[in-house]
Amino acid sequence: MLALTQSAAVAYVTMALFGVHAVVWGTVAVTVRQRATPDRLQGRVTSVYLLGSLGGAAVGSVTGGLIGQEFGLTAPFWIAATGVLNLHDRRLAAGSRPRQRASVIKSSVPHEHQLVPSRSLSSAVSSETSGSTAPS
Repeated sequence: MLALTQSAAVAYVTMALFGVHAVVWGTVAVTVRQRATPDRLQGRVTSVYLLGSLGGAAVGSVTGGLIGQEFGLTAPFWIAATGVLNLHDRRLAAGSRPRQRASVIKSSVPHEHQLVPSRSLSSAVSSETSGSTAPS
């Protein structure tokens, strides 16, 4: 969308949607990662995740700037759109493989760290904290 428009309003709405997506994605990704990671590995897993996330953003910014300088302002957006469409096509070609991978990952996660879809997050948190704050 950004590569196709010259309207400031369309660009503003698109960037606002990207911002909302980033907030939702960040919240969900952190929640799932923390629930699936044993307590003793939380720091290590989080550091690797942040290195990939922030390091990727830094490398992407420099790369996008160089591509934009050489080929024009919309070139990085076209390249990004091509990459997203390529990933989407691979996902469609893969069929249900991600679900199979998720089941393998779930079976390797200790039971106490698995997501339980029948409980809400607030009830899971309150039940876990109520056990640790009960007087002995």
